[in-house]
Amino acid sequence: MEAISAAQVKQRPTQNMFFVPEARPPQVHE
Repeated sequence: MEAISAAQVKQRPTQNMFFVPEARPPQVHE
């Protein structure tokens, strides 16, 4: 989970929903 960097999250919008960078809080979980 933490291994995923913000760069990889940007490349995969689908993963972005589950793994969001620290800049954006996990609104999906909340």
